[in-house]
Amino acid sequence: NRWEAGQQLSLRIIQRMIASVGTGQLLPLSADYIAACAKTLNDASIDKALKARALALPSHAYVAESLPVVDVDGIHQARESIQQQLAQHLQADWLAVYEANQSDDFDLSPASMGQRFLKNLALAYLMYAPDFDGAGLALQQYRRASNMTDQLAAFRALVHHAAATADEVIDDFYQQWQHDQLVLDKWFTIQASAPGADALQRVKALFEHAEFDLKNPNRVRSLLGAFCAMNPTGFHRVDGEGYRLLSSYVAQLDVLNPQIAARLTIPLTRWKRYDADRQAAMRAELDRLRTIKSLSSDVYELVNKSLDA
Repeated sequence: NRWEAGQQLSLRIIQRMIASVGTGQLLPLSADYIAACAKTLNDASIDKALKARALALPSHAYVAESLPVVDVDGIHQARESIQQQLAQHLQADWLAVYEANQSDDFDLSPASMGQRFLKNLALAYLMYAPDFDGAGLALQQYRRASNMTDQLAAFRALVHHAAATADEVIDDFYQQWQHDQLVLDKWFTIQASAPGADALQRVKALFEHAEFDLKNPNRVRSLLGAFCAMNPTGFHRVDGEGYRLLSSYVAQLDVLNPQIAARLTIPLTRWKRYDADRQAAMRAELDRLRTIKSLSSDVYELVNKSLDA
């Protein structure tokens, strides 16, 4: 109930912020909301895993479902603003929690997993803190990590915030884990889901990487699937380039694995949920797919049903 109440409160704040985007200035967080987050963060009686989940904002996808028309950029800006403000107002609290939950011992007990979860949430917020070297802290954790959870959290923080050392750790992580295919899938996913103006170009470059194989379903999901599902500002570019990238690979995948191709097509079939410009761009790619004579029944039926609905 406490988690649900917090999610609903955060959702309402995000919705109000989205409405203010058009004014050119996002709303500041109320003192009550900041105080409630601080109380939750510093309440020693709360299970650490629950505390971490309670302080994580509703996802982009969850917020999108609550809106009559998905405002891709508005949702992103609102969530970023809240994280920046909570990082600024609670910087000392986040740092204290981060330091208090350090441990050299690794085990899979619920208590230890909750401790790591909370510590890495604190790190994620500290990346937004002004006048604080969050990137330096993340790099230190990356280099000293004794477990995959902490290393991946630090890796994600550096890559998603385009830290000066991001390229260095991308190469280092690859060199360290290139022989472990499951870990390498995570390497692709974290890069594919990183926001930013260069997101599409980064993903295109990853398609050319020696470790990418269009015949490997897991690798396709970790790159193309992650980009479409976990990088909304990159995939839903107003110019439609994200949609064109998806449809071009769906056409190639359809020959190799129609089931995977059909599943990857689903984001395009939700075109009615978006603004007019994005609707037109998504429909154009669905129309292009429908004209392919050799298109499998898996993809054709999905595309046809979406366009004719």
